[in-house]
Amino acid sequence: MENKNPIKILIDLKKLFQARIHQYLDILINFKNKYEEEKNKLPYNLNLLDEVKVYENNHSKILGKLLQYNKNDDYIILNKFLEHLGKPFENLEFIKPEITIEEDRIDIRISDDTKSIIIENKINNAPDRKKQIERYIENEQEKRGYDFKNIYVLYLTLSGGGASEKSLSKKIKRKLEDRYKEITAFEHIRGWLKSLLELEEIKKENVLYSAIIQYKDFLDGLLYQREGEENMKYTLLKALEEYFGFNENISVSDKIKKLDDFDKTINEIISEVQEEQFIYELRKKYLLKLLEDFESQLLKQKIEGISKIEKSDNLKKFGEQYSGINFYPENWNDDFCISLYFDDELSSFFIGIGNYNYDSNPKLADKLIKEFNKIFGDNEEPNPEWPYGKYIEKDYIYNNISLIEEIENGIFS
Repeated sequence: MENKNPIKILIDLKKLFQARIHQYLDILINFKNKYEEEKNKLPYNLNLLDEVKVYENNHSKILGKLLQYNKNDDYIILNKFLEHLGKPFENLEFIKPEITIEEDRIDIRISDDTKSIIIENKINNAPDRKKQIERYIENEQEKRGYDFKNIYVLYLTLSGGGASEKSLSKKIKRKLEDRYKEITAFEHIRGWLKSLLELEEIKKENVLYSAIIQYKDFLDGLLYQREGEENMKYTLLKALEEYFGFNENISVSDKIKKLDDFDKTINEIISEVQEEQFIYELRKKYLLKLLEDFESQLLKQKIEGISKIEKSDNLKKFGEQYSGINFYPENWNDDFCISLYFDDELSSFFIGIGNYNYDSNPKLADKLIKEFNKIFGDNEEPNPEWPYGKYIEKDYIYNNISLIEEIENGIFS
């Protein structure tokens, strides 16, 4: 591949720069003033949840308490929740459901005598623990006696993402099929809460009705969906660019380096204020632009031994959730490819050899598998569709971009 391939620029992101704290403090002060200025333009809003710290456990307690509501064994809130999730959840009927909160370390559990739904709450972006969801599934099987086919998993995040391979292996996720579902506060929970506010039965329950309004409004605030806040978010991102001195003459990689340096240098300072989310948003914006440029140029490259390079069927930009690039080696039919794939946005990076006709050239397949084993470690879960497949869990791909360099030099050289 040519030296000017943008992947070379990505590799530079590994370098660290000395902190310039005085400059960054000026940026913080300017941003804080701008934030307060823009916030004061918003319509007055009083939400009790804004005035207290709401952690992951608090979200679980609120959601669990809502799901527990019933009158004469009519669980209208639970039924509305299942309906809002779509198939296969909308078809589930719970007889005398038991809804638990923080029992057996499971955030929320909905169960009856025959089935169980595990809800893993990651609204505040808590990291996955090793085999976390797998242990919950085992608990439901071994301790509570549920058949695997009657266990369901909901993975709840603020605005998108799924369980990592560390928490839930691809093999078990595949076995769960559509009984594993990734849901978000942005779409599923807010939509469900909105539908509850339209129910006459709920309107009659003053305190409950008020609680639902407060919680939905609180989620709107987390997602900058309150009146005027979307414009505020755009204004603040533009202000940040100005404070950092970003313009068209500064390369995208240098912008990300500066943001990365800022984040690492004064992480403790910004951890309690709003700036952290905006730094994340701005870095993500530029990183996706870099990967978009990489994808665009890569699709035009000619690599020895590769007959075709193309995007996966998904039309998303490389780096976004469920986006990928496929390489088709010569002498193989088009059903075979080497795949680079983002299972989650900018993380959960999958590297694999996909093939629907594995016997067409076993010698070449074995050679490629050996190369992958050498670079990325032993094959994790070989099967006819994926002779080689491995997830490389990283917080952000730019922190370990040498992985892609190894693909370039080790496989395509």
